[in-house]
Amino acid sequence: MTVKEKYSGMCRKYKLPPFEKLDAEFELSGIEQEDFILREVRKKIEEKLAAVRKVMEEVLQPESNLAGIYESRVFSEEEKKELFELYRKIMKFVRQGFELYVKADEKADANFISAFFREWESIKAGIGKMSSKLQDSWQKEMEGDEKLGYFG
Repeated sequence: MTVKEKYSGMCRKYKLPPFEKLDAEFELSGIEQEDFILREVRKKIEEKLAAVRKVMEEVLQPESNLAGIYESRVFSEEEKKELFELYRKIMKFVRQGFELYVKADEKADANFISAFFREWESIKAGIGKMSSKLQDSWQKEMEGDEKLGYFG
């Protein structure tokens, strides 16, 4: 049985988002172990959230990472507040996923996938906005008073 077929059975059982939409966003076709398909789908979602979360943390709380320090400066305090609200939304799902990692409950995984997918478009829009700003920051010349000094 293919991943798509296995998921489609679960889709009917739990009224989940269509496979094609989730596959396009989270690369479900790459799942190799379909015995616990909903658990694997949740893990794919968590992988993407982990990558996004890491970038957001570097912007919101830069440490000695040069890219984080450089990129953090392009966000105003208001933008950082908006970014933190998006971070909170993401962390809610990260922590739910952690609980489900321990719980191993098919119905709970299905509920997680459905709830997450309902919010995904707004989360994705916020990520897109942040990503554009980060990309733009590397294309602009720094102004005189913004020059980075030695960090060692």
